Amino acid sequence: MGIFSRFFKKKDSERRLPPGWTETKISENVYQTHIPEEQKQKWRVEQRSKDHVELLINKDGFHLKPHGRDGMVYYAERGKLCEIYFEISGVPQFDLLFEFDSLGSWFYPENSPIDETAKNDIKLKFITWLKKEKIRGDLY
Repeated sequence: MGIFSRFFKKKDSERRLPPGWTETKISENVYQTHIPEEQKQKWRVEQRSKDHVELLINKDGFHLKPHGRDGMVYYAERGKLCEIYFEISGVPQFDLLFEFDSLGSWFYPENSPIDETAKNDIKLKFITWLKKEKIRGDLY
């Protein structure tokens, strides 16, 4: 589902959305909310500012930044940064659930794609890092 796609149960009378947001009715009282890309980008910029990603640029490796029940793991490599979203797991065999499959681009210094070879390399390093940090994670 990801960071910006959520399903909500609610009554029709509770359906008040901010301007530009839309919903798709899934069933009698379940809706999927669609948030404009501009709003999502604004949230990303704000969160990266709060996470002080500018301090991570020259610190190669993984950096965990929790925000309550979810957060980001930033990966720095030779002055480039990408991010992996995570949520706290609701099952006992995992601590965190990582949305690794959505990793597709570096966001710093500019938005550029991560090819499959590099993504596989990052994944291997990430699994090693998780073991070292004793984090039981599920990558999906």
